[in-house]
Amino acid sequence: MKHLKWLLSIIFLLLISFPSVAQTDTLFISPSIDNTLYESDTGDLSNGQGEHLFIGRTNQPLIRRALLHFDVAGELPENARVLSAELRINISNAVGGPQPATVHEVLRNWGEGDSSAGGAEGEGGMTENGDATWLHAFYPDDNWQAPGGDYAGTILTETSIDRVGEYTFVSTEALVLLIQEWQANPETN
Repeated sequence: MKHLKWLLSIIFLLLISFPSVAQTDTLFISPSIDNTLYESDTGDLSNGQGEHLFIGRTNQPLIRRALLHFDVAGELPENARVLSAELRINISNAVGGPQPATVHEVLRNWGEGDSSAGGAEGEGGMTENGDATWLHAFYPDDNWQAPGGDYAGTILTETSIDRVGEYTFVSTEALVLLIQEWQANPETN
């Protein structure tokens, strides 16, 4: 699993209950695929196989967005009911001062190709077939409807990041409802 340089070492925490036995348990889910979108007019940067993910801005003025896919239906027991969910991240590099970080639903499938950025990875690497980029859900022929990815405007959860360390995007009703939808209808995830 990658760790987010200006974002995530991710654990998706689900508090679930099993109605048939009235038991509550906690399940940790790591992303099944991930990638970073690097703002680019040409759509030629990605990091599908890199070690880090990025959000916001690094030393460069352009935006980065981390994409994470969690196989909720494949990880949850069949009769589980999601009661709470949070996203935990470890920030290994941060710009000074508080920066907002938000979580949104991505509205379509996207790719994690074979691209790998060199060095600290903040500038991205050359895109490979199947990668998600700023312009492409799947490079080279399947574009997002809008540059930067197709995502819902609703903020599912948010936090403020101001230094290196661990952060939690807390559970919200909107986040729990989305995860319940993914569990009931895996094709929507």
